[in-house]
Amino acid sequence: MKLSILLVLLVTVMMFAENPGIYGTTNNPAPAQPATDTFEIIVINTFVCPYADMILGMDYVSSEELLLFTDNTIDNETLWVANPDDGTEVSAISLTWSTPDPFGIADNYSSGGEPHCNDFGDTMIWYGQSFDNSYVNPYEADGRGMDFDGTYIWEAHGPLYATSGACLRMNPDGTGHTFYNLPGITTQLSGLTTYPISGSLGIAVTAYSTSSDKYIWFFEFDGNNMTLLGSAELPDCYISFGLTYADTRDSFFWSWLDESAGYHISELQITGTSLQRNTWGAIKSSF
Repeated sequence: MKLSILLVLLVTVMMFAENPGIYGTTNNPAPAQPATDTFEIIVINTFVCPYADMILGMDYVSSEELLLFTDNTIDNETLWVANPDDGTEVSAISLTWSTPDPFGIADNYSSGGEPHCNDFGDTMIWYGQSFDNSYVNPYEADGRGMDFDGTYIWEAHGPLYATSGACLRMNPDGTGHTFYNLPGITTQLSGLTTYPISGSLGIAVTAYSTSSDKYIWFFEFDGNNMTLLGSAELPDCYISFGLTYADTRDSFFWSWLDESAGYHISELQITGTSLQRNTWGAIKSSF
């Protein structure tokens, strides 16, 4: 009897770790937009975080040079704080709201560092140093990657079996939300980050698709309209998850799953995004 119970538990854990449907992914066809010559990805560094079981949504805390990411593990859902150079654990916050299923994470540094985390199992966004505050997520359980641009929180729309792309912008209390279509995407989104681009705001997103082709799409937001600038093909992986831009390093961090070797984080240098590090502070407060 004990052996049978252990086998059932082992199978359950393996299904959770390998079945994309458990955490909200879908095997949609490859995106319609191919990579463009405008953008090029160079992998600077890749590492694993052996203390974590999953590496989902991510954010970068510039003031402390730290990398945040969510881990959705049965009975041990966690927000990890890591060294961006090698993934070494710095600290951890247990996510203890009722039946947590975290994905997106956005650090609201304008409020002294209050992380906001969405949940693909309920309709709330949880926030605060202990995640004991919440507000209704306009995307309900379909929100995925998140970021904070200095004024607003952005969130990717990632419903199962999605055939188009979208994101929203809202105040850090969930009010004043506005929805934007992301043209050129035909699959379910996973990661989202904001980044500076020539005096306006850039939005970059990734998708779960387990097809052979994986992309980052780049958009420009002028305060009213979202324009597709192009896309870049990511290195080979099984599933693509979180994305965040590190302004002090002028690079992107991307989390991904190797079907046989587990979760990884890669730091990427991306050319063609017209990044303007010296104007990032002004950009973040202008929308």
